[in-house]
Amino acid sequence: MLAAGGGTGLGTCNSQQAKPGLATLGGSGNGGLGGNFNCGINNGGGGGAGWLSNGAGTTVNPNMGGKSPLNGGNAGLAGAAAGGYIGTAGGFGGGAGGGGNCGGPGGGGGYTGGNGGDNTLCGAGTQPVSGGTSYNLGTNQVNITGLNDGHGQVIISYQGSSATVTQTAGLPSGSLFPVGTTTNTFVATDESGNTSTCSFDVVVTDVQKPVITNMPSNITVSNNASVCGANVSWTAPTATDNCPGVVLTSSHQSGDLFPIGNTTVTYTATDAYGNAISGSFTVSVNDTEKPVINGLPANISVSNDAGVCGASVSWIAATATDNCAGATIASSHVSGQQFPIGTTTVIYTATDAAGNVTTASFTVTVNDTEKPVINGLPANISVSNDAGVCGANVSWIAATAADNCAGATIVSSHVAGQQFPVGTTTVTYTATDAAGNSTSATFTVTVNDTEKPTIMAPAAIQVSNDAGLCTAIISIGNAVTGDNCGVQSVGNNAPSVFPVGTTTVTWTVTDIHGNVSTATQVVTVSDTEKPVIACAANQVFCANTGGNNNYTVPVLTQSDNCGIASTTYTVTGATNRSGTGTNASGAFAIGTSTVTYTVTDIHGNVSTCSFTVTINPLPVATVQAASPNAFCSEFTLTGSGNQNAPFAYNWSLNGNAVAATQVLTLGLTNPDGLYKLFITDANGCTSEFPATYQYNKQNLTNSYTILAYKEVKLGAYNEVQTGSVGVMSSRGEAEFKKYSKVNGPGSFVKSPEIDKDKGVTILSQINGVATVSLPAMQYNTSVTKYLPNYTVGTNTTVTLNGNFRDLNIRKGANVTLNGTIFGNIKVEEGASIRFTSSVVNIEELRVDKGSRTTMSYVRFAQATSVRVSKNVSIGNDVIVNPDYHSVTFYMGDLKCDEEKFYVKGDDTKVIANVYMPNGKLKVRGGNGNDHDDDRCDHRAHSSKYCKHNNNKHGHRDCDHRGHGENDCEDNVHMIGLFIAEEVESEGKNVIWNNFSCSAPAPTVALTNTTTSANLTAETVKQPEAREATQLQVTVMPNPSATVFTLKLQSKNNAPVQLRITDATGRAMESRANLGANSTVQVGSNFISGTYYAEFTQGNQRKVVQLIKVRR
Repeated sequence: MLAAGGGTGLGTCNSQQAKPGLATLGGSGNGGLGGNFNCGINNGGGGGAGWLSNGAGTTVNPNMGGKSPLNGGNAGLAGAAAGGYIGTAGGFGGGAGGGGNCGGPGGGGGYTGGNGGDNTLCGAGTQPVSGGTSYNLGTNQVNITGLNDGHGQVIISYQGSSATVTQTAGLPSGSLFPVGTTTNTFVATDESGNTSTCSFDVVVTDVQKPVITNMPSNITVSNNASVCGANVSWTAPTATDNCPGVVLTSSHQSGDLFPIGNTTVTYTATDAYGNAISGSFTVSVNDTEKPVINGLPANISVSNDAGVCGASVSWIAATATDNCAGATIASSHVSGQQFPIGTTTVIYTATDAAGNVTTASFTVTVNDTEKPVINGLPANISVSNDAGVCGANVSWIAATAADNCAGATIVSSHVAGQQFPVGTTTVTYTATDAAGNSTSATFTVTVNDTEKPTIMAPAAIQVSNDAGLCTAIISIGNAVTGDNCGVQSVGNNAPSVFPVGTTTVTWTVTDIHGNVSTATQVVTVSDTEKPVIACAANQVFCANTGGNNNYTVPVLTQSDNCGIASTTYTVTGATNRSGTGTNASGAFAIGTSTVTYTVTDIHGNVSTCSFTVTINPLPVATVQAASPNAFCSEFTLTGSGNQNAPFAYNWSLNGNAVAATQVLTLGLTNPDGLYKLFITDANGCTSEFPATYQYNKQNLTNSYTILAYKEVKLGAYNEVQTGSVGVMSSRGEAEFKKYSKVNGPGSFVKSPEIDKDKGVTILSQINGVATVSLPAMQYNTSVTKYLPNYTVGTNTTVTLNGNFRDLNIRKGANVTLNGTIFGNIKVEEGASIRFTSSVVNIEELRVDKGSRTTMSYVRFAQATSVRVSKNVSIGNDVIVNPDYHSVTFYMGDLKCDEEKFYVKGDDTKVIANVYMPNGKLKVRGGNGNDHDDDRCDHRAHSSKYCKHNNNKHGHRDCDHRGHGENDCEDNVHMIGLFIAEEVESEGKNVIWNNFSCSAPAPTVALTNTTTSANLTAETVKQPEAREATQLQVTVMPNPSATVFTLKLQSKNNAPVQLRITDATGRAMESRANLGANSTVQVGSNFISGTYYAEFTQGNQRKVVQLIKVRR
């Protein structure tokens, strides 16, 4: 940074003011130059430079003031012949300038010029000044030296006088001067045209040293393996300088091998002008490698020298080597010295010049293998036992031992004077030295036993015989024995079993050395046991038939341990008699008799036992015929007995077993004849004579499917598959059109007159009046005149709780009716209704056809009586009573008119009884009066060859697929008992079946209902609601030639019950507790035909039609 220069000196000569001149060196503030006057004589010297920092001295014109090396120039003294002098007073500004020879004031230092001196002398020469000093320009040469600016150059500023000055050489004031000498030349021209030339040199000297960077830190390493030194590497530092040309040298190179110890590595940087700087770091190499011991002997093992407790051992000494010279080795033992018994460790220690130490060792083991010696061993000894002792005390002189090493010991298995047992004992001496070497020597001591044992037999014994034996197994005790050495055995001659009587037992004892003694004992056995007898269990017999009273009873079982002397018996109670022997069989009266046996053995012991003999009378069987249920296809006989219930039942016909139940159910499939019943009571007795019943199904109402007072007409191709046909008046007749059938199992046609066309099949034909007992008739006597009317909207699900006069149920509606009285009920296409009351009164019921996507259903509660005063009309695709409940339509009132029950349509099913004494039941199949032979053959066909209604498809459901007769969609199924004044069916494929009450279907609720109302006026309308069926069933495939896969889906997790029936209502398959969202396969065994799968989940119910086709 530059400080301000000194102030400009003012001149007074010729009244011309001097011009300031400024020279700035380095970072100093220079004094101003003195004024230059026209008198042509130099000004007085300027003041000293004002400094901000120290600077080097410069030389100036001798008439200028000097410089201060510190802070600010001092006042220059008056110029003298020798020039100005160094100022003595200091400050920021320069002091007063020296006087000029013209007497004008000199330039002041700093910012303000001082007063000039009055000395007129102007001397020549130079004197030092500092950089940053201001000088005046004169004619004298001024040489300026100073610091460079750090770039090899210096900035010089100067200021001329009032004359016009032109620089002709060098650099302008303020330029950056390079290191070295630069000559600056000026030409001054005054206002008169006078010129003067002067010049000065600017010399810039480079005094700045280079800089060394990234000098490595001191390095310490271990020696290279097996080398007395280490190769050391580092990253070399770098040198920089203000001027180009710096050179960096080092005393060592990275990667050199350094000796063990500390080495200083010096780097020197020298620039182009000789400025130099050095830096260093230390490399220390430590010798950490231990010396190596070579030739260490292996472990040495030797035996002792003979007779010596040790051994002399020699080996070749080990040597030491090291990565550096000067390693030494020492040993704890020397080769050839004597080593003691045992293991001695020999240690070698190697030490190098750095103090690293290595040790190694081996062992010298001297084994004492020399055995000790036994002296003075005794000879073998033999003696007899001491009295009462199983042994003897024996003495001898003890043996001694000697060995090559001290510490040998001798022990003996026995000591002299101790007691030895009978027999031969080996005495062993064993000598053992300190090294475990041992020597053994033996002799024997034999003691002989010559003393006999002692014995005392057990006391005499008296006992009774063992149970069931004429002997006894007796524990006779033990003899008391003794011996000095011990008893070898004690025995006797006792038998294993003692007979009744006295036995003498001899005891014998033998000691362990064969000495023997004997003693005796007496044993007596007495027979005190009674004979063992077993009477038979109490005997129960059914009375013999034909008056025979002799019975065989089991004989007495008897035995005795010694023998039986006599056996007798007596009979008391219902029978009184006696005898001898074990068999009491013979005459026994009805009732209970007691048989008692008495048995005596050969020693007078007596036993008795008894049992009872009970003779039960035979039961008498009876048969009660039940009043036949006209509306079921079964008839029952009930068996019973007179006593000792419960009974087992055996029904038979013509000697063949029929049933084993109390109730015998008879139907059309059962043949007529005399049915017999034998019963077996709780005592197992069977009746001697059977109860009988003469069965004649022609006289039973339940044998029939169709009964008419006047006439029965069965149209072409119509069929009665189960049940019979009867006409109940003497002038009545039964007429059968071509190819009609009555051929169910056991079926028949009974009529005074029977007319048949060609191809008619009747299994059994009986000419006569069908004489049967009809059930009581029920009539509709209700009044509907004042009841309200009601209409159920399309696709509405609703529950109605009241009675109605006119009830219209629109398409797709689903209605539950809780009332009991109705006028006219009309059910439109695809709608369904359900009656919940067991008695329903209706004036007229009309059910239109089902929709294209669903059947129409009419449902009832179980055992419902439907009383109709006028008519019933059923259309296509309708199922009446799909739940197979017991339902009967009673068609009639108290008026003298005729009622009608009319069924017209295809794929319609009526599962109900119809009882109509004064009306006509008419059923018309899908083809109406088309009686030609183009009847449906149930085979698959194309539309081109379809025979339905002359290829004009009068009904929509012909899909040209193959199917069974029972599931032909042309068919109308009538299931029940149909009684009318006249019964007529026409059109093809009306199929009739009777109704079985033996296994009625359970009551199933209709799909969820969402609306309920108690309606009393016609003006009340029920809101339409969408059916809330949660249970969904998907059938894949349908129709199917193999199986049906049923996929269930429901929001309800309750289990689902499945029941499948065929077109006649016969149960085919059932599944219980299916998962709410499960999949099941059914129908693998179904023949081709139509089936109905009924799904029940809680109060939800869904029926799906399944069609099985031929493969």
